[in-house]
Amino acid sequence: METLTFVPDFPFKEKTNFKTLKSTFESGHTQTRAKWNSPLKSWDILASNRSKTEVDDLLSFFSDRKGCFESFLWENPNDSLTYTVRFSNDSIVFSKTTANNYKVAFSLEEVK
Repeated sequence: METLTFVPDFPFKEKTNFKTLKSTFESGHTQTRAKWNSPLKSWDILASNRSKTEVDDLLSFFSDRKGCFESFLWENPNDSLTYTVRFSNDSIVFSKTTANNYKVAFSLEEVK
């Protein structure tokens, strides 16, 4: 399995997600049931002042994974743990901010 070595800027958003079924009955009573035993994490990554080479390497890695199709390994800088993740969607946003610098944004989601 491939590893994404791209290091994001700080701070970046990290979310912990549970999957809970919630049913509300006509009587007003609510019943809940957990679908997952443990949560999944997701991250919104932003990076500024990146070189064209860094952005090209990221876009190549993204293309090789076919967007969100294929999972890969990524080390979370917040806790130094390695997660199996995939891109959350089939697009990466980047823009040229100066002659030699780029800004990039994408999201990752943990997979089990």
